Amino acid sequence: MRDALRQSNDRSTVGSLAWFTVHQFLGTYGIMFVAPYILVSAGDFLQLFGRQFPMAYTYWILTGTPYFPVQILLGLLLGWLIGRHFQHRVMTWIWIIPLIYLLYAFIAVPTFTPNLTPPDFQAGVGESRLSHYFGWGCQPVNHCMDQTTVTLPFYISLSYCLGALLARKIRGRFQRPNPRHFWIYLVVGLFFLAAFCSELRQLVELFRQGGQWHWAYLQPLVVVAGAGGFLILYSIVVANGEPVVRTGRT
Repeated sequence: MRDALRQSNDRSTVGSLAWFTVHQFLGTYGIMFVAPYILVSAGDFLQLFGRQFPMAYTYWILTGTPYFPVQILLGLLLGWLIGRHFQHRVMTWIWIIPLIYLLYAFIAVPTFTPNLTPPDFQAGVGESRLSHYFGWGCQPVNHCMDQTTVTLPFYISLSYCLGALLARKIRGRFQRPNPRHFWIYLVVGLFFLAAFCSELRQLVELFRQGGQWHWAYLQPLVVVAGAGGFLILYSIVVANGEPVVRTGRT
C-alpha cells in the first residue's frame, strides 16, 4: 500500500512539474512571442478596410512604455481562459521565477548591456535603478533592453496568474466549457485568418514589384495562420462541450 501511494505521489509530482513548465513558458515567453503578431494582425485586419496602423505605433505600444498594456492584457485574458477550462493550481505560481530574476537584476546588475546603452540611461550612472527597471529610464529607443528582457516577463507572468485566480474565484464556473464561448473563439480565429489573408496579399504585391522571398516572411504567416486555425478548432471543441482537463493536485 505504501509503495502504491509513493508511486502515485511521484506521478502527481512529475505531472505538476510538467504542467508548471508548460504554464511557465506559455504564461511568459509564449505571450511575449505572440503579442507582437496579435498587434500586427490587428493592423493587417484594418488594412482590409482601407485603414492604416503605422508600425511606429506598434513599436510604441509594445515596448515604448514601461507599462506594456498589450502583453499584460493578453496575460490576463489567456490566464483566465486557460484557468477556467484547465484548472491547474500550478498556474498561480509561475510568477516566482521571473520575480527572482528581476530581484537579482535590480540588486546586482545595474545594466545588462553597458557597451550598447549610453551612460545617461544606465542604472547607477545616469538614472536610478527604480527608473531603469520600472520607469521611463530604459527604453529600446535608447538601446536599452533591460525592461523588455527582465521586467516584462514578470509583468506577464503575474497577469497570467491573476487571470487564473479570477477564473477560480469568480462564481458560476462550469466544469465544461460554456458553449456560448464558441462564438468568441470562432470570431477571434476568423480575425487571425483575415489577418493572414491580408499579410499574404501584401507579400503578393511585394513579389509583383520585384521583391525577393525571404524565410523571415514565413514565421509571421505560420504563427498567425496557426493561431487562427487552432482557435477555430478549439471553438468546435467548446461547442461539443468537451470536459475540462483536471490533474488532481496540479
